[in-house]
Amino acid sequence: PHIQLFSGSAASAMEFYSKQEGCQKLHNSAGTYDFTKQMNDLFDCLNSRRPQDVQYNEAEHIATLKANIKWLEDCCTYIESLPKQRQVCFLSKPTCGALRITLHSTVALIDRLLKSGFRYVLVGNLGQDPLERFFGIARHVAGDGGQPTVQQFLFIYRMLSVNNLVRPPKRASVDGSGPQLLLTLQGLFDKEKPSTTQVDTLAVLLDDVLLKPTTDCVEDIGPLSTKDSILDYLGGYVAKKFSTLDCLGCIETMLSTTRQPSALIQTKSRGYLKVPSSRLLALLKIVEEHVETYTVQNIACGDVYARIVEGILLNSRTASASVGCLLHFLGTTAEVVHFF
Repeated sequence: PHIQLFSGSAASAMEFYSKQEGCQKLHNSAGTYDFTKQMNDLFDCLNSRRPQDVQYNEAEHIATLKANIKWLEDCCTYIESLPKQRQVCFLSKPTCGALRITLHSTVALIDRLLKSGFRYVLVGNLGQDPLERFFGIARHVAGDGGQPTVQQFLFIYRMLSVNNLVRPPKRASVDGSGPQLLLTLQGLFDKEKPSTTQVDTLAVLLDDVLLKPTTDCVEDIGPLSTKDSILDYLGGYVAKKFSTLDCLGCIETMLSTTRQPSALIQTKSRGYLKVPSSRLLALLKIVEEHVETYTVQNIACGDVYARIVEGILLNSRTASASVGCLLHFLGTTAEVVHFF
C-alpha cells in the first residue's frame, strides 16, 4: 500500500495543489513531483502483467529501465560525495544494491528473451513473491529469532515438500490467505446497502420535488476553489459513466460544450474525462453536502443512505437541480444521485 504514494495520481495531485494559493506547503515541490513521477513510471514497467501493457511499447519500457539505472548510479555518486552525517538520510547500501541488481537483471533478461523470438516480456511475472513466501514460512517455523540452521532448513524443506500445513506468518512481507471469517464488520452493513430497486423508489420520491427542467441553461461557473475543483473532476467522471445512455438528450444535459476543462481535469485526464455541465455540478454539490453531513463528522450506520436521501429531498435547491431530458429527467436524476 505504501507504494501507492509514488503513483501517478499522487504526482498529478501534487502538481495541481502546488499551484494553489491555499497549499503553500506544496509550493516549490517540483523536485518531489519529478521523483514521484519517475518512481511511478518505474513501477509501471516492473508491474506489467498484461500483454496490452507492453506489446506496443516494449522499447519504451526498456528505455525507462535503463534511464533509472543511470539515475541510480548518479544518485549513488552524489550520496558518496556528501559528508558522513548526511549520507544516512538517503537510500541504504543494501537497498541500493538490491535495486541495482533488479534493474540490471531485468534489462538483461528482457534483451535476451526478445532476441530469442519473444514478442514481449511480462516483467510483473518475474517477481520473487513465491520465494519470499517460502523463506518466510521457513523462518517462522524455525523459531529462535527466525534464523534456522542448515539442518533445520533441510528438515523444514522436506516437511513442506510433503505437505504444507503451516500458515504464512503474520505481520511479514509475504502474501498468504488468512482464516476465513464467518462474519465481518462490513458484513453488518451489506444487508442495508442500497439495491438497484431503490433507484425506482428514489425516482418516485423525486417526482414530488423536482420541477420540469428548462431547455435553456447558461453555463456560468466562476473561478473554482480547491473543493469545487475536486467536485468538478468527480462530475467529469460521472458524466463519462453516463455517456452510454440511450437518450442523447439526457447525455447533453450532463456535458458542457462551451466551458474549458478545469486545471484538475487537465492534470488528471488521459483524454477520456468529460467536462460536466452546470446542471450536473449543481446536483452533485447538493448530494456532496449531505454525504459530508452524515459521513464525515458522524458515525456511519445502516440507515445512512436513507438519511442522505431525506436530506436531499428536503433541500430547497433540489427542486431545480435535475439532469436529463423532459421525458427522462426523473429516472436520470435518480440514477445519478444513487450512483454518486
